[in-house]
Amino acid sequence: QMGHISPSAAKRMVNGKFVEGVLLDRVEKPQCQMCIFTKLARKPVPKQRQGEVSTKVGEQIHSDVW
Repeated sequence: QMGHISPSAAKRMVNGKFVEGVLLDRVEKPQCQMCIFTKLARKPVPKQRQGEVSTKVGEQIHSDVW
C-alpha cells in the first residue's frame, strides 16, 4: 500500500461521522500518480520453471535493479 485510503473510504468515514473537521472536495475521480502507475499491466509470472535448475549454493543469483 502507498499510505493513503481510497476516496470512497474517506467519504464513508466523513458521512458516518467517524472523523470531525474534514471537508471533502467534490472531485469525481481523484487521480494519484502512484496509483495509476501501479495499476499498469505487468507480464505474468511463468507457471513453470524455465532454464536449468541450480545444483550448488550461489550458482544462480537474482537481484532487483532500479
